[in-house]
Amino acid sequence: KGGCGWAMINTNAEYFGKELNVPVIHRSGVIKPFSTASNLITMSDICKKIEEIWRHDSGYSEEPAVLVIEQPEIYPNSPVRFSNISDLSIFVGMLLCSLSPKLTLAPTAREWKGNKKKADTQVEIEKIQDYHSKKALERDFSMIAIHNRHHIYDALGLGIYGAEVEFGSKPLPRLYL
Repeated sequence: KGGCGWAMINTNAEYFGKELNVPVIHRSGVIKPFSTASNLITMSDICKKIEEIWRHDSGYSEEPAVLVIEQPEIYPNSPVRFSNISDLSIFVGMLLCSLSPKLTLAPTAREWKGNKKKADTQVEIEKIQDYHSKKALERDFSMIAIHNRHHIYDALGLGIYGAEVEFGSKPLPRLYL
């Protein structure tokens, strides 16, 4: 219902005159489901849109070095339906086929952010931003309703976690490919 948050993080900070092993936020956004035909068509539409964004805007490589997708957890008494998790699994498979990343990470929320609340993740991301990252977020947030920005912060947190794994400062999650 809310949308699919996404983020592109550049791990080649030296291109921006920064130190090595510092993630730079390149671009982010939220894609709202825009098909009413079926879940599979909606997933296909979102997948195609993400691939189109990557191909148009990446400029760093043919495939992403790392694709990070949060592994969903169903908590006791959660309102999340099993069919939603099943749909998400199909969507992730479609995305993997489209983007062909060199490394795929599937951390749980606990693995990538610990016990931090969404607001803590937002504060942490705002603290580490450099000039380029701030400008990129100002541009991207100008097009996103305030109540949907948490999707972007989650995507940014996952992307920064993926960069830290790539740099060797964080361990691989339990599930990776």
